[in-house]
Amino acid sequence: MLCIQELTDPGQTTLSSEPELVTLENMEKAHIVQILEKTNWLISGDRGAAAILGLHPNTLRSRMQKLGIKRSSSLL
Repeated sequence: MLCIQELTDPGQTTLSSEPELVTLENMEKAHIVQILEKTNWLISGDRGAAAILGLHPNTLRSRMQKLGIKRSSSLL
């Protein structure tokens, strides 16, 4: 059973007793970005984000495009 805390934005820290709810799309985007950052933005390969997420690399690239996920130019 899910508790309300599990539905909040993982990056959101608030002292309010009412957690801010986020959309599924925003949760998906945050999760993908988190995995990409942990893999140093490596998408494919055994240690890539796609393998960790259980996706084909092209599927991950497609999701990234749909969600507007791009690596910051300052990280290049």
